[in-house]
Amino acid sequence: MTRRILVPLDGTPETETVLEEVRRIAAPGAEVHLLHAVPTPTPPVGMSPTGLLGLPEQALAYLESLRARLPDCRGLNHARPGNPAELILSTALELNVDLIAMCTHARKGLPRWFVGSVADAVVRRSRLPVLLARPGASPARPQVRRILVPLDGTEHSAAILDSVRPLAARLRAEVALLHVESAVRDPAPQWAFHGPVPARGSVEQRFQELADGLEEEGLVAYAAVAHGDVSAEILGRARSLDADLIAMTTHARSGLERAVMGSVAERVLRNADRAVLLHRPDRRQPHDGGGHDE
Repeated sequence: MTRRILVPLDGTPETETVLEEVRRIAAPGAEVHLLHAVPTPTPPVGMSPTGLLGLPEQALAYLESLRARLPDCRGLNHARPGNPAELILSTALELNVDLIAMCTHARKGLPRWFVGSVADAVVRRSRLPVLLARPGASPARPQVRRILVPLDGTEHSAAILDSVRPLAARLRAEVALLHVESAVRDPAPQWAFHGPVPARGSVEQRFQELADGLEEEGLVAYAAVAHGDVSAEILGRARSLDADLIAMTTHARSGLERAVMGSVAERVLRNADRAVLLHRPDRRQPHDGGGHDE
């Protein structure tokens, strides 16, 4: 992971926030490809058709001006027409990237490139991890030192650990596993999950064993179990631990896919004051651990 990253940008300073997060996690010599969507042949109100001719060149110049923020990375700049979400997904596939990094929501009045619908569409449809940063939120440290990984015990969500392990190993970051016992059960039936849902009494032991396994791989890891509102506990623990990144899976259950990325993941993303790494893994792929699947 983080060897080849796609970063969509819309030309506003707010969406450029994600570049600092990319700089923190990108491996030395990583390929960071910058992407900007240019208007389609139908000109915006007030712009003549000839005014569109220079837009790709202007977009490429804009992207090139941002390269100085990623001095240890190489990559290409792409200015292409198309629907933003479709363009992000197709370009990620074409470039065979490992990660998509983008901003979440632009403030009211900014272009609708990265309002929630685009980020939601990318996360919901991408099989790749997506790093999401809130515009204006600056990282507290130049390097990622602690990653909070919320888990729910289902095998489906274990794929997030495939991204967290190499990232934590390279950055020498601590991995804080968190399981939140909620008073409100997920309304989805158990057949919606692959594998059995663990008994409540075994939760603490299971997650401690998972942390021990990460320790055996050379990582610094520890586990905790909390009780209460799941998203509130995740956000609170991220603040109390001073985590640099929250990494969790989201789901799209067959026949039960929600209009947005999942209630807990969505609430975490909308309220987090730090970057969030989301992954909706392919349910057809088996995994060997527990992860959050909200």
